[in-house]
Amino acid sequence: MFCKGRRQRSASTLRSYKCSSFKKQGAHLVEGSFSDFQSLVDAVKLVDVVICTMSGTHIRSHNIILQLKLVEAIKEAGNVKRFLPSEFVMDVARMGHALEPGRVPFDDKMKVRKAIEDANIPFTYVCGIGFAAYHAGNLCQMGTRTGSSKG
Repeated sequence: MFCKGRRQRSASTLRSYKCSSFKKQGAHLVEGSFSDFQSLVDAVKLVDVVICTMSGTHIRSHNIILQLKLVEAIKEAGNVKRFLPSEFVMDVARMGHALEPGRVPFDDKMKVRKAIEDANIPFTYVCGIGFAAYHAGNLCQMGTRTGSSKG
């Protein structure tokens, strides 16, 4: 197993723990960056399956759209047998009725889906439905962990 990560800028205890945990399980860590296309291509050439776990939950972060660069790298590498993009929440194809600002991440994910399908990359979408504990705990106020303290 190979894990791609960006260069560590600061000492993050949680990130260091995750990396060392992956290493103990036999993973090979490969440094790369979405701002360095060739590093993506080089990392993708090492594997058969790409699973993207990039966060895109914060409204208007547009992190999810960065996966378009990964789709291009997979196309260029030409060796990937399966791509699992960062979805993991709900089937965005069924969210056409969503309202702003919550609609933005769904639209971004649909752009990524279209690029994957247009590139004929074998894919699997993992849709686990939204978790009530995630949304109810903050009353759907994205970016917060608990509900508003304002009346």
